[in-house]
Amino acid sequence: MSSTAPGGKKIEVRKELFWEAPYTGCRLDATILGYVSTRSGRLLGRVRESVLADDETTGHFRREYLVFSDDRGQTWQEGESFDVSEHGSHIVYWDYLDEETDIHLLFLWRRELQRAKRIGRHPMTYSRQLYRVSRDGGHTWGPEQLLVQRGAEFSEAHVARREWYGKNGGCICNTPLRLRNGTILFPYALWPWDARKQVLDTSKDSAVFMGKWAPDFSHLEWELGDYIRSTREQHGSLCEMTLAELPSGDILAIMRANPPNTLSKFYCLSSDGGRAWSEPKALTYDNGELLLSPSAVSRLIRSSRNGKLYWIGNILPFRADHYMTMPDNWHRFILQIAEVNEDSYGIKQETVTTIDESTDDTLPREYSNPAIYEDRDSGNFILTMTSACALPLSTHEVPESYTRGFMTKETYTSHSYRYEIAV
Repeated sequence: MSSTAPGGKKIEVRKELFWEAPYTGCRLDATILGYVSTRSGRLLGRVRESVLADDETTGHFRREYLVFSDDRGQTWQEGESFDVSEHGSHIVYWDYLDEETDIHLLFLWRRELQRAKRIGRHPMTYSRQLYRVSRDGGHTWGPEQLLVQRGAEFSEAHVARREWYGKNGGCICNTPLRLRNGTILFPYALWPWDARKQVLDTSKDSAVFMGKWAPDFSHLEWELGDYIRSTREQHGSLCEMTLAELPSGDILAIMRANPPNTLSKFYCLSSDGGRAWSEPKALTYDNGELLLSPSAVSRLIRSSRNGKLYWIGNILPFRADHYMTMPDNWHRFILQIAEVNEDSYGIKQETVTTIDESTDDTLPREYSNPAIYEDRDSGNFILTMTSACALPLSTHEVPESYTRGFMTKETYTSHSYRYEIAV
């Protein structure tokens, strides 16, 4: 798969099996998060096994653990494992190597699912965003630390502005970004608390935490920027923002959204390092044409070799109304990469290149939640993700027009793949 920009080089994609599901009924989600040190080539990965219940009505996490490679990903060794029971579910989502200090951060999201279930609350009611610090290239890890906004009014109970443990919650939701001034931005998603109704609002809001190292580098001190101004009627949820610093010094944020009756991403800008944001606008191609994209996480990444900024996300080729009768996961049947026009903030349509696409209507696949890093030797992007079956569970709501099958243990079985993207 490849695409060539006018006067430019091709974007080329090579795919190979990365991690095979060990048994039938296992969705094996294995990703390479990236390097853990500037002084070695050690790579950190995360492996998560999900299983389909015997009655095929629901899936659940069975096992989650870290893996390491010291030979550029040729072989992997198993590392620490995490509790994925409903009593204290840990989920490893993101990591960050601070190349200025050679300190590595691992972010863990703990949700006390059974506690919330007992009192009929949303799973985010009792959730914690935690992080751990490694100073020896990922060989050992410090204790869990709670992400708490700096200030006398904030504590374990009131962890950040608009967030209270036991009412609502939030989490790091995409890859952190170090600015040229040394500040590290951490994209954050919040499930708001509706004080009038006294319930958690399932429509999410976005902001960034600004992290700066304490003088002894033992922990980060956290400052929270403004939440992005949005309306449920226009944007639905705005969350899972991906960030890039532009040559002007402005910060570009592209966000997942679920606006009514269409499929679109939104973007906004910050000129003060993430403290305040412009009004969200629909993401388009750089010629002004609307870009159709489902409600799914995306990723901005800049090449250190050519300096260009790239966006990785799901771009849909047909009119929005073509997808309105599809089950939601089917919207993610194709994943692409393209250059970003940093003057207009649009996607360069002529550079759009398919990373993977589902072509079997009887066994549809979804391509989402990838991990991406830049290989130090080749300069190529390395993307890993599971090729998950997109058939709905028998307990899921589907459009009346739906006539396809439902998930079985055989179709639930999914492997993970590695894609090398030469830009």
